[in-house]
Amino acid sequence: AAELMPSGRLPETPGELATLLTLTSTATRLQPHKKRVPSAGFVYRGRPSWVSDDLLQMLKDESERLRHTAVRFHEHLVVSGAPLAREVAVSLHLKELINTYSGPVEPTLKANYLYYDEPGMGIEPHLDTEEFSLNAILMLEHTAAKDPSALVLFPSGSAPERIHLAPGEMIIIFADS
Repeated sequence: AAELMPSGRLPETPGELATLLTLTSTATRLQPHKKRVPSAGFVYRGRPSWVSDDLLQMLKDESERLRHTAVRFHEHLVVSGAPLAREVAVSLHLKELINTYSGPVEPTLKANYLYYDEPGMGIEPHLDTEEFSLNAILMLEHTAAKDPSALVLFPSGSAPERIHLAPGEMIIIFADS
């Protein structure tokens, strides 16, 4: 999929576009949880009631404190295993939210801070592995002078959707579909 969409742009030739659509629809149909994958591409989007301004600020503070330890992974930076982020990842609040909108899942217990704070940083379009089949993404901060970056979803059979999350907003997606 990434090879068909350099820099996240849709293929320009009809053949490559058809290949991409076949890839995305097939990937979704192959998943054992295919009945839970909505056509919109995400199962939840909003600010959970338990994400208070204080919690958001504490997560931002932890993220900023740990930024200098981030490791480059392709075109983004990652910090894994931060204490507060991990606490949120294993919280009953998050588990209940995910179970309500996506059905029961087994958590990986992984929590990462991702940084895209240099021009050109991002993640190419891809399908996640089984280990990361369901992602809960919480936006901590997003600043841009112009043309803000976005999470781009490629729902099967639909045009790509650019998602601009506000600080405190969460999106839950089946990232392997």
